[in-house]
Amino acid sequence: MLLIKFWLETAGEPVADTCFPPGEAPDMPYVVYLDTVTRGGADMRNAVRRHALSIERYSAEADDSTALEALFDVRALKYRKEKQWLPDNECYMTVYNLETDLIEREALQ
Repeated sequence: MLLIKFWLETAGEPVADTCFPPGEAPDMPYVVYLDTVTRGGADMRNAVRRHALSIERYSAEADDSTALEALFDVRALKYRKEKQWLPDNECYMTVYNLETDLIEREALQ
C-alpha cells in the first residue's frame, strides 16, 4: 500500500486525505490530496493500482513550497501547477496535478 500521506508529510506541512474534518484544519500552510485510483491487471486479476494525484496546498502567502516540489523532482514526477487566490477563504491555493501516475503492484500468489 502506498503511504501517500506520509510521503507528502515529509515536506514539513500538515496533510489530509481529501479534507480535514470541519473545524479541524490546522493553521496554514497545509496540504490536502485527492487520490483517484484505477485498478487493472492481467490474468483475471486486478493486481495493479494507478494513483493519479491532485495535491492542493493552502497558504496565506503566495509562496511556493520548494520542499513539496522537491518530493516530485526526486522521483521525476511530471506535474502541472496552478495558483489561485480564494477570496472567500482569503488564502492562496496551489494545485499540483501529477501527470505521472504512481503505480502499485500486488504480489502474485
